Amino acid sequence: MKTPITKLMLAAVATTLLCLCARAETVDISTLHGEYFAKDGDVLVGRQDGQYPIRLKNEGMTVTFAGVYLRDSVFCYDANVTIILEGENTIAPHYQWPGLVLPDKGYTLTIRGSGKLTVNGGTYCPAIGPCSSDNGYPASDAGSVVIEGGIITATGGSYASGIGASSTRSLENITIRGGSVTANGVRGIGSSAGGTCDGVTIEGTVTKVVATGTTAPIGAKDDNVVIAQALIQTMSNNDLTLTIEPSPVVYDITWLDDTGSEIGVAQVAEGLKPTHADPTKAATAPYTYVFAGWMPELEAAVSNTTYTATFQKIADTSLLTEDWTAANGDAIVMTNAIAHAVTIPAGASVTINGVTIKGASGGGATPAPTFASDGKASTTEFKQGEDGKWTLTTFAELSNDAVGADVADGQIKVYAADTVEGLESASPMTSGVVVEERKSAVKAKLIVTPPDPTAPAQFFKVKFGE
Repeated sequence: MKTPITKLMLAAVATTLLCLCARAETVDISTLHGEYFAKDGDVLVGRQDGQYPIRLKNEGMTVTFAGVYLRDSVFCYDANVTIILEGENTIAPHYQWPGLVLPDKGYTLTIRGSGKLTVNGGTYCPAIGPCSSDNGYPASDAGSVVIEGGIITATGGSYASGIGASSTRSLENITIRGGSVTANGVRGIGSSAGGTCDGVTIEGTVTKVVATGTTAPIGAKDDNVVIAQALIQTMSNNDLTLTIEPSPVVYDITWLDDTGSEIGVAQVAEGLKPTHADPTKAATAPYTYVFAGWMPELEAAVSNTTYTATFQKIADTSLLTEDWTAANGDAIVMTNAIAHAVTIPAGASVTINGVTIKGASGGGATPAPTFASDGKASTTEFKQGEDGKWTLTTFAELSNDAVGADVADGQIKVYAADTVEGLESASPMTSGVVVEERKSAVKAKLIVTPPDPTAPAQFFKVKFGE
């Protein structure tokens, strides 16, 4: 008979254990009709405007606040308990009690998570801390609170701290090792006028702590306040507000010129874009150099980075001291005061005042400022004399049956305008054009007198074979 009874007892125990394990649940506090003794693992949600407190009494229990609005208090007792924050939560008690009443001495409330918590206290009570005998509630000194995460705003009464002591009751220790905390009261964090806090510790892993007090931001018995050396402390509001933040992460930014020589080093905080004055590079006639940006492109600092200056090389004909032959790829700035010849090698491509042309034998030239050619002609040499006249040496690509034949005067037409755009509608010049040399319908040398010698720039177009 013992075996069946034993089995029955084991079955009863198993059933009981199963029931205990299944009791934790999501609790909508809007459905409560009285105080609620939370169970380990409970997830609390909803809004409750009645006078129904939440009580945390079981040793080692964890409760999640996941979008709670409570018009009463959360009471911790002689137990180590943990509150996890998810979403936005508010505790605003009806009475003059703390929003979060800490457990008894020797026990700790731990707060963690990524959610928000806005919590208030009564006139004589902190937002997080012990009750006060001034508010008619049986009060005693409290244990400790550890904040490991979350975004917490705690506002205590006019005679109490934001997080810490009430007007008459003390607590053990306050440790903030994570999250962002804003606390306001007679002291933001720690002791009050009539209650003490054994110690306040703020570790270097916090995101931010802002404490404001009507007498001082932070205080503890025997000045036992420890703030990690890695944190930056800033006092403001006539030394009534203390802001505590981690030192910003900074990166070394190195600046080089286009030869690889160092021109600067700076330290830039993480997330900020580095800046540097545009560097310059001395001209080497006829070339000038225009800063063209950094390589790689500037971006917000996320690591130690080296930036190298780049320059656009531009040939300025006003700097010429002798006749000059351009190189393939050159960018040329033409002026109307050229005293020397400029030659574009056969087949080379250059850009003149922003327009690309190709040297003799390459063909495919496009209208270009100062000397332009289109159709099947290409300007390869040009020179302005002291008399203001231009000498154009041009090459033409004609059909096979024209090769070897002289180019008649009527087959060479020169157009002039004040702008490149004007060339499209310009009429051919009927005077001021002298064909000085022609070679087998391929090359012609022309002397052109500009229509307006006083104009700051002249633009020409040459056509063959019409």
